[in-house]
Amino acid sequence: SVAPKSSPAPSPKGKSSSGEAAKPGGVPGSTSPSRNAPGPSTWAPAGNKKPYAAPGSDLMGDTTRWDLWWRFNSPQVLGLEARSHKASPLDSGSCQWAFEDPRDEEPFEVVRPTPKHTSEFVIPALQTTLANTTDETLIQSCLTSLAKIGEPVPNPNGRSIESTIRPFLKSRSSETFETAVLALGILGRDSSAGILLDLMNDQAVARKFIGQPQVPMGGRVFATYALGLIGQTTSDNDLRRTIAHQLASLLTGPNHSSPDLKLAAMTAFGLTPLDLMAEDQSAQAAGSSTIDLQSRRDQLDFLWEYLDQDNARKHSRTRSPKIRAHAPSAIARLLNRNGLDLEDQRQLWIGRFLETVDGHSKYHRQIQRSSILALGQLIDARGTGNLHRQAHLELQRICKGGEPQARRFAIIALAQIAARPATSDIQNPVGARKGLQEFLVEQLEDSKGAMAPWAALALGIHAQALTRNGQDPIGLKALVALRIAAKKTKSPEHAGAYMLALGLASDVDATDFIVEKMNYFTEDETRGYCAVALGLMNEPSSIESIQDLLQESRYRPGLLHQTATGLAMLGDENTVDFLVTKLSQSKSVVSQTAIASALGSLGDARAIDGLIQMLQNPDLAPISRAGAAMALGMLCDRSPLPWNTKLRQDSNYLTEATTLTSSRGDGVLDRR
Repeated sequence: SVAPKSSPAPSPKGKSSSGEAAKPGGVPGSTSPSRNAPGPSTWAPAGNKKPYAAPGSDLMGDTTRWDLWWRFNSPQVLGLEARSHKASPLDSGSCQWAFEDPRDEEPFEVVRPTPKHTSEFVIPALQTTLANTTDETLIQSCLTSLAKIGEPVPNPNGRSIESTIRPFLKSRSSETFETAVLALGILGRDSSAGILLDLMNDQAVARKFIGQPQVPMGGRVFATYALGLIGQTTSDNDLRRTIAHQLASLLTGPNHSSPDLKLAAMTAFGLTPLDLMAEDQSAQAAGSSTIDLQSRRDQLDFLWEYLDQDNARKHSRTRSPKIRAHAPSAIARLLNRNGLDLEDQRQLWIGRFLETVDGHSKYHRQIQRSSILALGQLIDARGTGNLHRQAHLELQRICKGGEPQARRFAIIALAQIAARPATSDIQNPVGARKGLQEFLVEQLEDSKGAMAPWAALALGIHAQALTRNGQDPIGLKALVALRIAAKKTKSPEHAGAYMLALGLASDVDATDFIVEKMNYFTEDETRGYCAVALGLMNEPSSIESIQDLLQESRYRPGLLHQTATGLAMLGDENTVDFLVTKLSQSKSVVSQTAIASALGSLGDARAIDGLIQMLQNPDLAPISRAGAAMALGMLCDRSPLPWNTKLRQDSNYLTEATTLTSSRGDGVLDRR
């Protein structure tokens, strides 16, 4: 990473400090805008002035479309950032880094930002901009980027990122305040937990610090998510216990608690795993006299009591189905942190989730959908074992006859399961994989309408997972089925899924076909998916065709981002130079921000100078400068994947919670 994590600080005791004084920008009296329905992530800077949205941002009329699932799960599936972070130095005196492709092809050279780059150039530029602007969108982008970069090592100016962010908790702009709160979570320092706990619980010390009569609800919600981010990374189990207890108290609180606040608490609870076994079973963590959470098993027991349908009527005023619908995701995350160390609990929960999704279930529809996604994370392809085989059959039943969204989630779950090694099935390590793969092919061949692209995408995800898990590649029959289905489709909306599926399956024989479709379709979204598919294949012969598309996408931000992504995956050494040149020539706000975003996603240090010049140019529109700030944060991010990947991955994004995801792009899942 660019900057190592700071050493753990003592766990908080309910007190918070103000940090260094600074004068944040702010617009007195601004209020938080209303948030609407769920929406896909955007590539625009944080804040309410979005120069453009990701392709597919108009999807909210039909939440069953495959595009929406892809928006939330594509970072993990593509793994572009993770691959560039796996780089290793070519020699000790060079800043050149070797990009190692999972397919073990020849690595290409990418110039990764070094600690010297970030500490001496990028961080000071962002901090200077913060000190000299009052534009809220620019402030928000700088705060988020600094948090993603992390504390500098070395730190030439002596000013920590945490002390830079804290003063903006006093901003009178609700959006800047919320961004600063979340930025402390992204930064992930233990020392921020105290003020975040105070903000979440609307404590007097927090009210005094921010200078308001009460902590706004949006800030409380984002403080809760921020605590989950700290709980996910801290090595201090005492701090995790403190956070978990406070979250549990919120979840069991009175009915006047905000639904968004409780949903955030459920999500954060699943990100905060306690040690498997309690060191001192008699100890009582701070924060509750009735809830005793000492170990991971205690957390799971708490979640079962919360989720169990038998308790639903008793707690109907305090535990809505919308909140309970996020318990399965929390459970799956807690179980997956230590593999087979919790195998008995895994088996127990598989049985419970099967009861939740069966044809006679009394559970709310959203809970059933989330349980399907959780089964996809817990089941493997073992050929023996009653529960696993039962789960295979139950998910197949749902694929054929469940309600529309359940069918879609079930086929994705089966694709993941079919590629998961059956490590416990010694006599039959291949397990039920062949039968499950054949079922996926049948679904592709038999599906019609809007279900067809889901079946194709599922088969592609399955094929990629087989490769990543070191198993035999997908069979020829499945590849042929994908090719046939892809050739039949006339719908540009569906074609994107087919092209991505072929790319995920690394079907290099389909390269010419995808290039043909990239030139045939006129829709930017579809052409962009073709470019990404070609990048996934790692087939150099397609570089020239994607370069041609990049040339014409300068004023089309979604297409530019996708084509640049495809070229980066192919290792085209000219992409960064081309985009840097175009950035220096561009006069359009849309073009400037789009190019900056594309450069940020490529992770190449050669873009730093141009982005810093753009950030510090007072003659540019603030929204363009905010785009440069956002890009610098992406480029120098210390983490291999976006900070909210764990929140997004296999989550039920369809529950109506505006701080989770919204069409404005300001929910916690939407942000970059």
